[in-house]
Amino acid sequence: MKTQAYKDSKLKYELRHTIPQDQKKPSFADQLRSYAGDGKKELTWRLSAEQVELVHRLGYFTEPYLFYVHTKFFPDYLRKKYKLLGKLHDAHKHKKSYLACVLNHEDRNMLKRFGVPFSPLKYKISLQKRTHN
Repeated sequence: MKTQAYKDSKLKYELRHTIPQDQKKPSFADQLRSYAGDGKKELTWRLSAEQVELVHRLGYFTEPYLFYVHTKFFPDYLRKKYKLLGKLHDAHKHKKSYLACVLNHEDRNMLKRFGVPFSPLKYKISLQKRTHN
């Protein structure tokens, strides 16, 4: 036999999780415009390649912020010379295949030089419109 509390909680759940037909979820472009209208200057979001292209078409800047970096073994002299390679080596020892980290331009060039694959995970979106000079 169901109690009154159970019936009330079921009703609250139904009210919370049913979306009226006249209300639609805002599109990605509408969300960006609303954040820009609210005065936000920068967002950090996980984006697909299509979304990055859409952001550029809307006139906003994007730059990769957080990267997935493949971990692998590195010799001792490289680990001592470059701290990032030491972190990647330690993560590899702990059986992690990828490490998420923020990379500056020099770190990206170093990883390219040593053949370590990496890809963007999150992007910084600058909500200031681009101007063409």
